[in-house]
Amino acid sequence: AARDHIQLLRAHHLGYEQIARLAGTSFTHIREIAGAVARSGGRPPITQIREELANRILAITPDPANRAPQSQVEATGTRCRLQALAAIGWPPHTLAARIGRTPANLRRTMTGATVTARTAAIVDELYDDLWDIQPPHATQDERDAAEAARRDAAERGWPPPLAWDDIDTDPDPDPTTP
Repeated sequence: AARDHIQLLRAHHLGYEQIARLAGTSFTHIREIAGAVARSGGRPPITQIREELANRILAITPDPANRAPQSQVEATGTRCRLQALAAIGWPPHTLAARIGRTPANLRRTMTGATVTARTAAIVDELYDDLWDIQPPHATQDERDAAEAARRDAAERGWPPPLAWDDIDTDPDPDPTTP
């Protein structure tokens, strides 16, 4: 059961190192249990493990929160969240500054097929904080930037937050445009 569960976790983009960290054992031990060592010419797979370790492995869920921060994840939800914020007037340079990125880096995030799990989590938190808040509009520059973001999003067909049934799985309006 533990071997099958490791394969399930791997299919959900959890690496051996991350599984080992979450299970409280070594990378090599997880690979031996999974049979990966035998496939690469090493020792045969482990056929018996302690019940305590098996329970720790089986307790790991294939949840995105369990992914290693630098692992690559599908970017649809991240892209759509950023596009939805732009649709309600959040300028990309403001969003980039709020998450400690450059505008160019944010544009790559908005167009890439994958992002790191850390970036996905950061954008998810940003979206949760801003989806129902209007962007700054105290100065004329802020109002102009918000209007430019709304206009650009409308031209690109980016829907606002409330237009999504499921922002993580709905088809992306146009994944090729920044």
